[in-house]
Amino acid sequence: MNKSYFKSLFNKDKRINILIIGIMLLLLTISNLSQFISNTYDRGNFQISYSYIIVGIILLTIILPVYNMKNFQSKKAADTYFSLPIKRESMYITTVIYTILQIAVPFIFVYFVTNCIFYFTLNLYITICMLILFLLYIVIIVSINLFIIEKCNSIIDSVIILLAYHGLFLFGVSAISLFISNNLFIGHAYFNSFTSHYLFGISPYAYLSKIEYIFMSEISLSFIIVLIHSIVAFCAFIFGIKNFKKRKAESGESLTLNKWTYPFIINTYTILLVL
Repeated sequence: MNKSYFKSLFNKDKRINILIIGIMLLLLTISNLSQFISNTYDRGNFQISYSYIIVGIILLTIILPVYNMKNFQSKKAADTYFSLPIKRESMYITTVIYTILQIAVPFIFVYFVTNCIFYFTLNLYITICMLILFLLYIVIIVSINLFIIEKCNSIIDSVIILLAYHGLFLFGVSAISLFISNNLFIGHAYFNSFTSHYLFGISPYAYLSKIEYIFMSEISLSFIIVLIHSIVAFCAFIFGIKNFKKRKAESGESLTLNKWTYPFIINTYTILLVL
């Protein structure tokens, strides 16, 4: 990581980072406001809800990676950045770490402020474990998203391809599970349970949305899924560095033709529709 480059990114985005903290505080307040309005608040039994803040994290893990990579998708800006006395590898690693911290630091602040206000409504061990799992998934999703965005040559392509890939997780699992259940496991309760718990957990976003319920003992934690997501994120990080080293400044603002972008997405969605 390049400290000077990290500092320049931070100084450039000071207002944005303050805004992120404000948004997270607002979302967490809205998530728990209904209990106060309905006069059902009981400090002894109160369970903090993270539903709105999870939505906020999902949006930030899409918006911030696109925003932080936009300079490398502009010919003029890319020429300027790539002429800096910073190694490409260090530049990409710094961008990854900075994007993660942009989300993680405000979340940690808001998380502990809220838990302190409500006197750690879950016990301290569960509170810490939940925080670690939230942070792990922020790292996982940001790493994967930046890897996908790195293959794109414009902001519009980044947004479309990013949403298409994550939609592919859900749409693909739905199509495959529906095909298998209709042809191989007709009405089989075990397969339906397997689908809901494991197959839909293949999407990092789907599992992020379940973290709150895992620690409320409504569903069990699957270490296999967490391990798979972590391995995929690590591979995305490594290959992201490798691809970024080869990135050309003149590719910015041009049509995204990488075989793993539009060609792969269109062909895969076509196959799934046929199923």
